[in-house]
Amino acid sequence: MAQFAALPLFTDAWVADTRHLNFEERGMYLDLLVECWRSPNCRMPRDVSGICRRLGIRTDEHRQLLVRIIAEFMSKDGNYIFQKRLRKEFEFVKSKTQKQSVRAKSRWRKEKDESHGSTTNGDAAYAETMPEHESRHASGSTTNTAPAYAPSPSPSPSPSPSNKTLGSSPGGAEAELQFAKFWEVYPRRAGTVDRKGAVKAFNAAVRRGIDPAVIIAGASNYAAFERSQGKESTQYVRRAATWLNADGWTETYLAPPRNGKGNGASQPETYMHWKVRLISARQRKQWDSATWGPRPHQPGCRAPPELIELSDGKDWADWEDATA
Repeated sequence: MAQFAALPLFTDAWVADTRHLNFEERGMYLDLLVECWRSPNCRMPRDVSGICRRLGIRTDEHRQLLVRIIAEFMSKDGNYIFQKRLRKEFEFVKSKTQKQSVRAKSRWRKEKDESHGSTTNGDAAYAETMPEHESRHASGSTTNTAPAYAPSPSPSPSPSPSNKTLGSSPGGAEAELQFAKFWEVYPRRAGTVDRKGAVKAFNAAVRRGIDPAVIIAGASNYAAFERSQGKESTQYVRRAATWLNADGWTETYLAPPRNGKGNGASQPETYMHWKVRLISARQRKQWDSATWGPRPHQPGCRAPPELIELSDGKDWADWEDATA
């Protein structure tokens, strides 16, 4: 039985991390995460045969697929494997539950002490704290003079950590996890690194309602562009705080020319690319038809339908300087 019944799943991060997997691989990876979550300390023994039995894997083909999934996503800890992000979520929920338990016990002890202390404030108060039949006994209807106390109140159930949306505020463990993911994909820069300033700018963006997954996807696009230009790890890479304060995730980038002519082919149009493009277009009220194709709600629009809003494309101007 799992120590914590609910497993937090951040859908945008899941889509971004597993977009390259096929349906079968994604399902196997999810099953593996569930088994890790249900295991003590959120980790599993490094025993492929044992994991196969727990996941119901019976063919050599699926066994090899499992080995590839473990190699790509799981980390090693002695004789155990675990998933870093999942482990941090597990520790966060565990810490939250322990704190709630301590608060509940403290509240229960306080209410119990107050209830017992009220019995010293006279016969009337004493009678009020007793059940009705024992109150009659105390009034003289029987010779039973044994003291009776009010039943101790049951502690209020502490809210389940699974009912709280992790990352609903820009602070706390979830914000640290999201920023760590951003910091991992953002291109390296030569010279001093202002991580503190980047954290501040990242949290400010989240407080403004920007989805962390969108920021991370934009940083990944920017990193790919700087690598293609040969500028990664140089002073030409923008500081992370500067990029964040300028809403860098709304920018899109052209891949370098392949044959020295023109702008070259654009980066692959992934789900996250379109998400970033649409956010940028909504903010600027502009659409780059030459690069992105027909506007939303027009025939031939290439943007995923589930990302398009009713107001998209309305009164938008053409974006001559847009890049993809």
